[in-house]
Amino acid sequence: MSTLIRLLAPVLLTGACLPDANEAALHTATVVHEMCSPTEVCAHPIALPHRASNPDAAQPIRYRITVPTSARADADGGWALVVLAEMNVEARTRTEALLNLSSSPGPHCNHWNQPALFVARTAPGAALPTEVFIDVLSPPGGHGGLRSVRLGGLRAATAHHRRLRGLMVTSAEIATAVALLSALLMFSVWVAKPKDRAYLYFSVACALFALNSLHYHVLNPPMSYWAWDSLMNAAVDGFIVSLVLFTRALTHRPPGRIVPGLILYGTVAALLPLLMPAQLKTLGHDTMHAGSLAIGAFGVLTLVKYRGQLSAPSRSVLVGAGIVFCVVGAHDLLRLTGLSPGLGLSLVPFGVLLMVIACVTALVGDLVRVLKLEQGLTATLEARVHEKTEALQQTHQHLLKVSHDKTLSEERERISRELHDGTAGQLVTLLAVLETEPQRDPAAMASFVREALDDLRMTIQSIDPTVASLAELLGTLRPFIEARVQQAGAELRWRVHTLDDSPTASDVLHAVQRILQEATTNAVRHGGISTLTIEARRTEATGLELVIQDDGRGFDAQATPGRGLRNMKSRAEQIGAQLLFETHNGVTLRLRLPDAPTSPAKGLRRPEP
Repeated sequence: MSTLIRLLAPVLLTGACLPDANEAALHTATVVHEMCSPTEVCAHPIALPHRASNPDAAQPIRYRITVPTSARADADGGWALVVLAEMNVEARTRTEALLNLSSSPGPHCNHWNQPALFVARTAPGAALPTEVFIDVLSPPGGHGGLRSVRLGGLRAATAHHRRLRGLMVTSAEIATAVALLSALLMFSVWVAKPKDRAYLYFSVACALFALNSLHYHVLNPPMSYWAWDSLMNAAVDGFIVSLVLFTRALTHRPPGRIVPGLILYGTVAALLPLLMPAQLKTLGHDTMHAGSLAIGAFGVLTLVKYRGQLSAPSRSVLVGAGIVFCVVGAHDLLRLTGLSPGLGLSLVPFGVLLMVIACVTALVGDLVRVLKLEQGLTATLEARVHEKTEALQQTHQHLLKVSHDKTLSEERERISRELHDGTAGQLVTLLAVLETEPQRDPAAMASFVREALDDLRMTIQSIDPTVASLAELLGTLRPFIEARVQQAGAELRWRVHTLDDSPTASDVLHAVQRILQEATTNAVRHGGISTLTIEARRTEATGLELVIQDDGRGFDAQATPGRGLRNMKSRAEQIGAQLLFETHNGVTLRLRLPDAPTSPAKGLRRPEP
């Protein structure tokens, strides 16, 4: 915004406050007559600015200017007129046409917002011609008129023309450049945030204003005068409608029926003048402009009513700029319709520039407010997340402690049960034999002790944290099983195929260990075996299968299973495994383990490497 002020300051100060010193020598036309015909003057002088209609395209609107007798040419004989008119103009004396040196020479369409400079030559320091004629070129049914005429020496007139053009045209060009940049920027933001239509409406408003500014640059429009004029006027009406849509979106008003109604009005404002007869087109444009001005006032009221939806700086800037825009719009409308002379120039470009700056300021302010709100919400969320994280960590630590205590309790209970059922039972048996048969064979006593020790070693082995897979368990149990089989005078055939080292739940490992121990004990103690085969394999049909087979006496399959078989079946069911047995030329046990054990991992496990 400061950059725009620096750009505009020279233009505004030069145009409004710092006229050239030579301009004091210029004379303002005060005696002006409208020509009733090419040769006749209407009876009464007219005051400028003046507006008239032109029903006949063959004849321009002609004015006769009475030149003050004190008006003189420069020392080199140059003199000039600076004319502000409603349409394109031509100037002449009774004897010659004046040369047009403005930025848009020659007759062309609707460059009413540019000053025209007409120059001529006479004797050095001589008085100017007593009369000058100015023709305002207007299409049939169109309006035209004369706003002001200043004449005098060429140097002073040229300085005055330059100042007027800087004030009227350059300021409009700066406003157009700002509008185009704003349109591109806001459209890019809308593409990134399509749900926020405020950016879309504002970009459309800026684009429409830039479209209206084409009449400063297009010398030969590619369409008829009325089509071009309707396009330019429709751009002004569309600009106002788009700004009102923008204010509603910015204050988060629901679309309802107002938004479709405003869009319909903008469409009617663009098409209605085209459909009206030539004599009524000017009236149609003025009517649409009046309606658009009323809609603009409605937009200002919307801002005032729902100002709480905006930040304080944005609210003040937008409301103030909206009021100023409505005032300058009313000024230009009254001037165009001839109801008031106004300040003699169009103020809408300045109003548009002010509105664009205000809207950009409001959008930036709204964006800053949203960013601050987002930062506040983010900080609040981070604080809550931190609190919840600490609470979850505390809960996690508590659950870990509870789980650890539960695991230790279960391990104690399991070890106690195994010592009671295994080692303690064997020791009780040994004690009973010693008490009742003190002369029994020492070798038999040693066998009892050895079995108790083996059972105790297996119990100790079951709590070894380094054993975490089935392959490691079988490798650890093999020496114990092989020693027991060899003590019975039998042969162990170990056929364990390659198994992976994937971790296995500890309760599964405990169950497999006890089933192997029970099966080996039964085979050695009761089977009368000569060979014991242990095989572990994985097949697609059965999955992981552990087979324990002997060539002993077997047992009666129809009889009620003994305690050993019942214990093994119970352990298999607890881990979701299947235990099958056959008795034919010995006993064959098949333990089929699930690929994904249903029992959770319990007990102590080997640390991860």
